[in-house]
Amino acid sequence: MGRGRLGSAGATEAASLFPFPFSKALLSRSSSPFESQWCTYPFPKESDFRKEELSIAAAPPRPRRLAYTPDTKIPHAGTFEIIKEDHTLGNLLRMQLLADRQVRFAGYMQPHPLENKIHIKVQTNGDNTPVDALSAATEDLSQEMEGLREVFQEQVAAAKHAAEQEQFGS
Repeated sequence: MGRGRLGSAGATEAASLFPFPFSKALLSRSSSPFESQWCTYPFPKESDFRKEELSIAAAPPRPRRLAYTPDTKIPHAGTFEIIKEDHTLGNLLRMQLLADRQVRFAGYMQPHPLENKIHIKVQTNGDNTPVDALSAATEDLSQEMEGLREVFQEQVAAAKHAAEQEQFGS
């Protein structure tokens, strides 16, 4: 077997070195290994599927990520369970809830380090429900994050402009 590109004879020679049935197809000059006689795979055509099988409505329902349980022993209190979240969101929400004057108590816990969920306990003074307090806290956090994003983008643009000024000496 010589150097350089493999011709048709070289492909046959190289295919004999490999015991795999797909090696001749991979070493030949065909446009695709799937066109070879060595490996034919019956790929389904789009016409093989019915339209209703491909609809989004057939997808399984998503599990709920937020559940609220009112507390039966403490008035104006409840526990939120948030799935697929950890200390990052728990501490942010707790601090935002404590900034609200209508919230008497806000705390969170992660039941187990291997469980990816948190429990947030909220007690209000009665003027507001725990659901309303958490809703207001998430809105406030969203606005703060939007403001932080805008300031960050402005600072990045200013730094890029300063770097261009320094590079080109204008």
